[in-house]
Amino acid sequence: MEINQRIVPYTSSSNQPQGDYADNLHSGYKFLPSDLDLIVHYLKPKIDTGTHPPCRLHEVFLYDHHPQQLSELYRAASENTWYFLTSRERRYPKGKRPKRSTKGFGRWKTSQKSATVYDRQMVVGYKTNLAFHDEKDDKTEWLMHEYTTDDPTLPFGSGQNGKELNKYVLCKVYKKTGNTSNGDQNQAQEIQNVGIERKLKEDLLRYRLTMATSLNKGP
Repeated sequence: MEINQRIVPYTSSSNQPQGDYADNLHSGYKFLPSDLDLIVHYLKPKIDTGTHPPCRLHEVFLYDHHPQQLSELYRAASENTWYFLTSRERRYPKGKRPKRSTKGFGRWKTSQKSATVYDRQMVVGYKTNLAFHDEKDDKTEWLMHEYTTDDPTLPFGSGQNGKELNKYVLCKVYKKTGNTSNGDQNQAQEIQNVGIERKLKEDLLRYRLTMATSLNKGP
């Protein structure tokens, strides 16, 4: 994939951000999509058609940059939160694990097992939580949610260097701070998502038991 890495966040004549659709929204409107929204309405359309609805979803190879640098170069979608589309490379040429190190800045490390994202009872993708560790392996305040679809990974040997694992994944990068509601909001969403996933699994199990009982009884 030829990711557009050209960064043009500011006008050449001043230090003012370039205007976009979000600048025309009425006060109070914010871009706060759910996990399902991000996969179904933004990531999958980008993979299938090459486009997605207008939003501050920046296309760049994320692993070429420190998250602090990205936050300074790109406009945030909401307070301390940025969204990116990026490809992923294999850690090893014949492996399935993604490479998460950056160019001398540190690496992203998974902090939890990937969670399944459902649309009703259908699996649409997965969400992985990561934290950024600097070059000394110290955990920083930068966190990330990485979203992938349920589509298979690319064949071995894909991409210019033969190591491409996914053409696109969607990353929500945010900075955890002690005096803002962003961290609390993300934590609350995590708890809600876990509860929804558990309920869906229970409903699916209950449905299967009901169907099995009906089949055993016969006509």
